[in-house]
Amino acid sequence: MREIKGIELIQQIEAIAERDDADPVQPEKCVRCVWGRWDGIKQYCPRLKCVRE
Repeated sequence: MREIKGIELIQQIEAIAERDDADPVQPEKCVRCVWGRWDGIKQYCPRLKCVRE
């Protein structure tokens, strides 16, 4: 793994911070699905393949 320095490091840190600031959103296809559950942060589903696709 190469070492990241300077501007590139700052850009990566800003990108991570921007992602972390976004509120979690449940995937549209998972809304009201009986197989999974939404805990407000992450969608959990026991199915290996989505039944709604």
